[in-house]
Amino acid sequence: MKPIKRRTIQQNRALHKWLGLLADEFNERELDMRLILKPHIPIPATTQLLKDTLWRPVQKMMTGKTSTKDLTTREIDLIYDVMNRHLIEAHKIHIPFPSLEELSKSPKFLKIK
Repeated sequence: MKPIKRRTIQQNRALHKWLGLLADEFNERELDMRLILKPHIPIPATTQLLKDTLWRPVQKMMTGKTSTKDLTTREIDLIYDVMNRHLIEAHKIHIPFPSLEELSKSPKFLKIK
């Protein structure tokens, strides 16, 4: 049996870039976080807010893991697929998961926070 690989640093960078792109798209469409957090207070989407309120709950339900650093390379792909399908169906938003080439063009996402 092939050993299960932990998610890569590049996948973590891509995840954060994707969440940032998603936050930008939400904000461009004026889809704020009221739907999830506080219905009467407009809350702009951010990378961290999307990670904590959208990605992490799906991750926890699908894998039982609370930290992205514990995910396998395959789990990142599976969670993204679920999130992407939901975003397409609910909001007509599709943002491809960033490739290594895209990451190398975005200095903001080259460093891990």
